[in-house]
Amino acid sequence: MRESWDWETKNKVIANINEWKEKFIDIRELTPSPDGEKIVGIVQPETRKFTLCVNGETWEELFDRMYSLKFNLDNEPICLGYADYQWNLIIGDKGETRWENTFDMAWNLTLSPDTKSIAINFRTPEMTQGVCLNDQPWENLFIEVRDVIMSPDGQRTASRVQINPRRELDIFWIYEKNYTIAVDGIPWDNSFMSIYGGVFSDDGNHVAVCVMTDLTKYTIAVDGKTWDKEFGGCWEPVFVPKSSDVVAPVQTPQGWTLVKNGDPIWPYFLQVWKQKFSPDGGKIAAVIALAPGEWTVAIDGVPWKNIFNQMVLDPHFSSDSKKVAVVVKHNNKWTVVVDGNSWEAWFDNVWDPVFSPTGDKIAVRAEKEGKYYVVVDGKVGKEAYDWLWDPVFSPDGSKILVRCIKDGKYLRKVFSINEI
Repeated sequence: MRESWDWETKNKVIANINEWKEKFIDIRELTPSPDGEKIVGIVQPETRKFTLCVNGETWEELFDRMYSLKFNLDNEPICLGYADYQWNLIIGDKGETRWENTFDMAWNLTLSPDTKSIAINFRTPEMTQGVCLNDQPWENLFIEVRDVIMSPDGQRTASRVQINPRRELDIFWIYEKNYTIAVDGIPWDNSFMSIYGGVFSDDGNHVAVCVMTDLTKYTIAVDGKTWDKEFGGCWEPVFVPKSSDVVAPVQTPQGWTLVKNGDPIWPYFLQVWKQKFSPDGGKIAAVIALAPGEWTVAIDGVPWKNIFNQMVLDPHFSSDSKKVAVVVKHNNKWTVVVDGNSWEAWFDNVWDPVFSPTGDKIAVRAEKEGKYYVVVDGKVGKEAYDWLWDPVFSPDGSKILVRCIKDGKYLRKVFSINEI
């Protein structure tokens, strides 16, 4: 997909955002397309009326509400719009594609990894709720549906659902097992006090989730069947790549550890969470705490030597599985750590690291003293921006696409790595 993008034109002025500010009452969810050729925002041309503005051109149709603006990989905007007392899903530069189904309420707009599938939660006039995938609502509806869990191929959905109505003035209702998982609208036979962190396996045939079995016990349920061991707490599970095995962080009397199908596979720490498999499935990285205020990353159970006193965010593997990068906060400043080694530059804020296709370079957007910069391998870019979105590497990793706002204009810039 990126091969067809314009990697030769160094600078394009796409839209004057200052003119938008003068023209509209409000601008919300300003979002660039993946290729940077479009900038789209939900705008308010008149009181309590909204529409979409694409590169300065507004739709003719007005809506009472609009939100959840996203792009697919075909660089088409997608959002939810409310008009005539109905919510609908809208796709396209001019809003030319609409779902046939409309809803009393719609939320949690979710795209599959390839963005070809779209799912939402919805509510009907009868106050029942469900999931709609690619304009096909679940046949079975529920009292309450909490989220959208989508299979990697975008062909299946699941959600936490409430199966028993709340009884008025019954304060003991919350102690009952009123929740389960529904997969494609079919609820599991088991129900639980609480459910969170659902995920599909790579092939889409299995679902794993954290469940609360009573007031003090937690475990993992896979396809409705709980592990035979219970724990004092657990975090979101993940499937072993190309497998039905499940790995999750759990709390035991010895501390937190990672378990596979209920059996420990790591040493014990004060905390373990945000585990992630490498692309080749051969390594596991997770955020751990060795003691209060001592955060780091462990790879296959072995902690990095560097310790950070405030925060370590999600680990990110390079595509070749050889490197791990994380964003950390230490002494009220942020930076990036790669394989345990911190960048020398520190910032007021840093976003998720982006690896080049070959994994040899890392780029991030970072904030310093109210301005935003592209940072590559710890080197701060020469240009400062008023706002910035995540940088994008070219397919060969030699160039970076920068989508930014500078002096009130949305710009699309292309730099070679040595120009940053």
